[in-house]
Amino acid sequence: FFHATSSYEPSDPRFRSAVARRDDMWVELAGFAAFRRANPADDVTTALVTAVIDGRPLTDDEIVGIMWNLVAGGLDTTTSLVSWGLHYLATHPGDRTRLITDPRLIAGAVEEFLRYYSPSETLTRTATRDVELGGRQIRRGDVVFISWVSANHDPSVFEGADEVRIERAVNKHLAFGLGGHRCIGSSIARIESELMLGDVLSRVGDYEIDVDGFKPYPGNLLMTGVVAMPVTFTPSARSGAADPFGC
Repeated sequence: FFHATSSYEPSDPRFRSAVARRDDMWVELAGFAAFRRANPADDVTTALVTAVIDGRPLTDDEIVGIMWNLVAGGLDTTTSLVSWGLHYLATHPGDRTRLITDPRLIAGAVEEFLRYYSPSETLTRTATRDVELGGRQIRRGDVVFISWVSANHDPSVFEGADEVRIERAVNKHLAFGLGGHRCIGSSIARIESELMLGDVLSRVGDYEIDVDGFKPYPGNLLMTGVVAMPVTFTPSARSGAADPFGC
């Protein structure tokens, strides 16, 4: 749903098909919440269905709404980051070779991809009081459009802000947001991205991108995602125990 609604224009049948199945996703999440009520485990959904906030449990709609946001924030963002990182490395072979030669640089490269590509581009905030910012008056109740990607390219904060530097020493980016709304999944997003890039570089490091087939999200102000990125590579030996299908 999230990938399709970001990948295609509203007039595209694939967009309309995804929107038509929105309720199916809501029902599926509600079903899993009900399952966790009957079968609790050590996971986020169990925490939600058993939570008591301000003296009351969460409603079903609140629970599913939070689960919806967890799915939205945890899937397309990470796949977008990894896709753009792999695209960059495919088009900058020198940096790709450096990461293959010294995998210790991968963690820093992920931070730089987070800063440069900022998978979650923007967010909105509602002003709680009147304030003047940058010479502009913001009134209480005004909705403010925040651009994380703009902040992450601020030349007063980042030297060579519009360049990817995989060994950037200081990288205080805002790709995960700020304050009370900072992404709670930032740690796992970093781990997933580092593992994915590391595995691709170690197992199929000669991959090449079909430039003509590469398609980023069209005119999306929320996500810097990728619709399609065809690649070719020389297959390596199967990894045995890590093979999810046991082939």
